[in-house]
Amino acid sequence: MSVPSPRVGPRALLPALVVLVVGHAALIVSRTYLPGGDWAFIDLRTRDVLSTHTPLTGAWSRYGWNHPGPFLYDALALPRLLAGGSWRGGWVGAMLLTLAAVVTAWWLAGLRSARWAAVVVVAASWTVAAATPLIWADPWNASVVILPLLAIAASVVAVRGGDRRGVAVAAVVSVAVTQTHVAYGVLVLPAVVLVGVVG
Repeated sequence: MSVPSPRVGPRALLPALVVLVVGHAALIVSRTYLPGGDWAFIDLRTRDVLSTHTPLTGAWSRYGWNHPGPFLYDALALPRLLAGGSWRGGWVGAMLLTLAAVVTAWWLAGLRSARWAAVVVVAASWTVAAATPLIWADPWNASVVILPLLAIAASVVAVRGGDRRGVAVAAVVSVAVTQTHVAYGVLVLPAVVLVGVVG
């Protein structure tokens, strides 16, 4: 007789998440720099959301075209507004996006087993260690989509375990990621196909 795997309660990660959010928020607030390059462009276009120049496409590519959709601008607009129009709002918004994606990945994986939830935590930690801690809060379109890929991977695990909630997560996160940076669509597509076939 098989013993069911223990479910991972939300309180297990709460202390770490509080430290992560408070630490990064303090880091963002203490920074003294003006956005330049792609960061400045993203900040300017985020400012245009709900104006007469509302973005309908994504970030500009150096190859002469825009990424598919304005999801990133739309997602960062409210945090930026709440920050009084400061660029810091965009960074806080990016942090909340990646945090939501990692928590979603951890939750989905935890529905399957505690071991899968631990894999998500290790993968997120390794990614941050291999890149930079600021990857949690970087609004650059090539960075902000990296950790959300964990949510797509976790949705595959969930669907293979018989939980169809993974289908909805895969659909939403895949669209957001591909709109933000079209190159990641190459990574997303196999997962989406697998979820569609298994689900």
